[in-house]
Amino acid sequence: MINAVVIPVALDHPLRCVELDPHDFATYQGLTGGNIQTHELRNPAMTLYSNGVSVTPLNIRATPDRVGA
Repeated sequence: MINAVVIPVALDHPLRCVELDPHDFATYQGLTGGNIQTHELRNPAMTLYSNGVSVTPLNIRATPDRVGA
């Protein structure tokens, strides 16, 4: 299991911590709302998962300046 922070697009929805099975891609797709795209971040080192097709609505809480890219 890996620990993850879910960052919802809706500003009125709180961030939440979850444990994910690293092999359960259906859960990743459910959390991102579709196909998965990964973004490797440096500071701190982590992987950001996003919807690989849709860019709308933009999740302003998960932009590089907010998460340390």
